[in-house]
Parts: sequence; structure tokens; C-alpha cells
Amino acid sequence: MKEYKWLVFPLLAVLGVLILTLAASRVGIEQSAIATSCSAAALATSACVGFMVYKLNHRGFQEPWLVTYREEHKDFWKNNDMSKVRCWIACDGSYKKELLPVLRARLDGEIEAEQYAKLDTVDRFCAVLLRLVNVGSTDMDKLQRETWESLGYHYWLYKVKQRSELSRYIENHWEHLYPAVRDAKMHPSLAN
Repeated sequence: MKEYKWLVFPLLAVLGVLILTLAASRVGIEQSAIATSCSAAALATSACVGFMVYKLNHRGFQEPWLVTYREEHKDFWKNNDMSKVRCWIACDGSYKKELLPVLRARLDGEIEAEQYAKLDTVDRFCAVLLRLVNVGSTDMDKLQRETWESLGYHYWLYKVKQRSELSRYIENHWEHLYPAVRDAKMHPSLAN
């Protein structure tokens, strides 16, 4: 409702001009003065309506972006499976104990059912990363870009790149994600 407050002023101006026009015609003021007043009111109304259309359109474009951000944030940071994969990637002990044997078995083509479940979790992590990379490559304004990059996916691309077996797995099975992994650099905001 807040957006519509801009319409009140031009509508009041139009109403005022109509009242003045009626009063002026009774008093005998020239038609050209009345026409000028009406034109000014119409111009003000048009400007306000145009501004309102712009604001509503802009909001219409912002809302889907915010929904996408919320969904991706939830998938990446609040999902237990994503948390496991992030732990495997970030912690040397977890990587060597939990994930490295699975990746080596997959690269050798001899994977067990329990290992496959872990690999499936890694695949879901890769799918989320791929979505983050793809949305991150779209046009965004400065605030959107900063917000999107606050998800921290650059860090995880860089960490994946450092894990050679995981990087090789992604190269073999996630061809659209691999270029982002291959070219990953530590994002300046995370370089502490």
C-alpha cells in the first residue's frame, strides 16, 4: 500500500484543477489559463503514474531474486547433507577417512552401496554448487552481487579444487561445474 501514496498528490492536484476550472469559468477567467492548469496537472499525474509503474516493475523483478537467494541459502547452509559434505571438504581428517576412500573406489569403478550413498550426497552438493555458480554469473546490481557472494560458494569451489580426487571426480562427472572448480581462486573477502 505504501507504493500508492505517490498517487494521492497528483489525484488531489487534478481534483484541485477541476474545482478551480469550475470556479474560474463562473468568474470569467480565460480559457487558456484554465487549459495551462489542466496540462500541468495532467503532466504531474503522468509522471507519478510512470514512477509507480517503474517501482512496481522493479519490485516484481526483485522478488524472484530474493526467493532464489533464500532457497539457495537454505539448501547450501541449512541442509544436513550439505553440512556433511562441507565437513568432508574442509577437514583433512574427515576427508581422508570419509570421502577419499569413496572417491578412489569410484575412480576405480568398484563402489559399494554404502559408498554410493556418500557419493550421492556429494552429487547433491555439486548440484547446489552448480546452481550457485550459474545464478552468480547472471546480471545483478551491486547489492545483489555482494549478497549473492556472501553465500561463500567461492570458498567451497576453491576448497574443492584443493582436493585432487574430488576435483577429478567433478571433472569426470560434472562437466558444467568443473570449469568453475578449475578456475577457482580464493575470494578476497575469505582470504583470512
